[in-house]
Amino acid sequence: MIADDLIQRIEQVLPGVKASIDKPADPTGQWFVDFRYDDSLVTVDWKPPAPDFGISGGTCEGGDQCFGGPDYVVQTVEEATKKIVALLTEAA
Repeated sequence: MIADDLIQRIEQVLPGVKASIDKPADPTGQWFVDFRYDDSLVTVDWKPPAPDFGISGGTCEGGDQCFGGPDYVVQTVEEATKKIVALLTEAA
């Protein structure tokens, strides 16, 4: 599963990262994974079968109202891993 693969890759680079999956009722629906590391939050979303990953990073006090669409779009799990790690560690 894409979510498990992505989480495993991030955990290998950033031990202690917290991940939570929001999976859709329909397997072809929109998937979300939130990654928390120190004070940073990065949200990744995708919708099968498209290979695009939307990535949003930073801090926000407004909860769900903060997500207005991705800040970055990448095509592969490898690219997503690099961008997520960079966003989670840039303030550290």
